[in-house]
Amino acid sequence: MINLKKLVSILTILATICAAAEEAKENGGGGFTVELIHRDSPAASPLYNPLLSRRQRMSIAFHNSMNRAAAAADSSAASVRVLPDPKGTYLIRLSVGAPTPAAKLAVADTGSDLIWLQCCHPPVHDQKAPVFNPNDSLTYKPVPCDSKACSGLPRSRCAAAASGGGGGGGGSNTTCLYSATYNDGSFSYGELATDTFTLDVVSGGKNASFPDIIFGCGFKNYFENNDTEVSGIVGLGSSPYSLINQIGGARFSYCLVPLSNLNASSTLHLGHRSAVVHGGPGVVSTPLILKPPRNFYYLTLLGISVGNQTLNLVDESSSRAVPKGNIFIDSGTTFSFLPADLYLRLEEMVRNSISLKPMEPNPRRFLRLCYRDLGAEDVPIITARFDGGGELKLKAVNSFVDIGDGVGCLGFAPTKGIPVFGNVAHTNFLVEYDLEKMVVSFEATDCVKWKYK
Repeated sequence: MINLKKLVSILTILATICAAAEEAKENGGGGFTVELIHRDSPAASPLYNPLLSRRQRMSIAFHNSMNRAAAAADSSAASVRVLPDPKGTYLIRLSVGAPTPAAKLAVADTGSDLIWLQCCHPPVHDQKAPVFNPNDSLTYKPVPCDSKACSGLPRSRCAAAASGGGGGGGGSNTTCLYSATYNDGSFSYGELATDTFTLDVVSGGKNASFPDIIFGCGFKNYFENNDTEVSGIVGLGSSPYSLINQIGGARFSYCLVPLSNLNASSTLHLGHRSAVVHGGPGVVSTPLILKPPRNFYYLTLLGISVGNQTLNLVDESSSRAVPKGNIFIDSGTTFSFLPADLYLRLEEMVRNSISLKPMEPNPRRFLRLCYRDLGAEDVPIITARFDGGGELKLKAVNSFVDIGDGVGCLGFAPTKGIPVFGNVAHTNFLVEYDLEKMVVSFEATDCVKWKYK
């Protein structure tokens, strides 16, 4: 016999979700903005550790950046099933499920494709963040094994249904299991499912809800760095399983505040309408390149200039063209990495352009070119020249970092792996990814004050 009260409740929830979906579509057409929280923000991040010095925080960020760069080199080979380091830089607030959405704080990462959250089954470590209980959501549905969503996900497999989620599992008696393994030893394993995701909007309308978002409901999870306050990862990468592609937005953009002002929040903008003033003064655009396994967004770097000194990646007299997609752009990597020979030449050009005497090399210092009492006025403009004629001018805030104790260091490092254009270089730019035209654009912006208009 049908429980009339429960039926009315379900119909009410479905009506609410449909209305929210229509509003989200309208928001997606115009755009809406959510908060990005830097993991070291003393004002908003639960991961902030007041006992760490600035130098210790920068050292941790550097080693996390190295791990992500190494992971990108590994995952460029289709035979290596290792995903990027999960310790991204920015966190995003969202809620999952209905009728009472469960609030979560997850890593927002352009270097990851899958969304996954820690679920109610006991995690491997002592999880402090509230885990998601699928039994509390009437809109939770396991993804059946015979679906395209399951067969299209790398490393998926079938098993007997493991969850008692309120939405049921369709006509299949088996469910789809996912597995995400990261190069630092972190992992997540569990059930692939769908549910309603609600994003906490800070401008551009009411909170935006999206039904039937595919995500991993992690029954076994482990963060190597013991980030017990984090509920999971929200992938913003280029695969069909990322949040960006699932909500149907043609564009997304972010504006990252400087490391010196982490009491202010950065922002992530989602929607079809552009946030960048294309054709405006100072807007730099360059093609986006996708490569298997489609975790990362790549750019084509042609050269670097410091003052009147120019460094081309390939000698102009050579007939060899610069390889397309030779550097990946990553919001989750703090520092930028270049091939060793290119880095050494950049370091020499910067050293020649700064009148101050650099500090003596120190193997215990994680960055190579450092100065004491370095002012912004002492730092030359570094111009990164990209395919398509884009010349991105990097100011001191984009090229040098304060590592504490009055020491400023060049925020680039050598690598044997794939070069990385890290997020310090994105600071105070509105960075927009246009996934229809496959172009990324940079517009110089005061990100502390920026709001979508």
